[in-house]
Amino acid sequence: MRGRFCHAMKKVFDKGADDAFLREAGLIVTNQRRRIWKLIAGRQPVSIGSLIRKMQGTAKTTVYAVLRALEANGLIYKIVSPAGTAYYALCPPGGSRPDSYLHKYCPRCKKIYGKSLPGPSFPDLPGGFRAERFITVVKKTCRRCKAKYGR
Repeated sequence: MRGRFCHAMKKVFDKGADDAFLREAGLIVTNQRRRIWKLIAGRQPVSIGSLIRKMQGTAKTTVYAVLRALEANGLIYKIVSPAGTAYYALCPPGGSRPDSYLHKYCPRCKKIYGKSLPGPSFPDLPGGFRAERFITVVKKTCRRCKAKYGR
């Protein structure tokens, strides 16, 4: 069932479809879920710090619980930057959660950028392990930092 509810991007940006989309994923619609869903429905991954700031007045435990529910139902996925910051992004369009993702990380501003792109295929794992997901983060200075700091 996991990943069954990944979506076409046009559906995400249809304001009338937000509640129906959450219900279709098997979630009860609450104000907190609706607000967090709309914050993550942008084009860039969103950091946990940004979500908590924008959800001012909502307990951190509630924010984390909503994120876990959205992730468990295949609507979003978590990326951890090399600096240790958690980011959340929508599952890409296509109807099912892909096995691998590719994101860009700027070591100067310490942010994750870009939509999820198809990542490399899984390597064979020893000891009978099976990879479920493969998230690749490529270090690259972003345009803003290049303009500010050069190189």
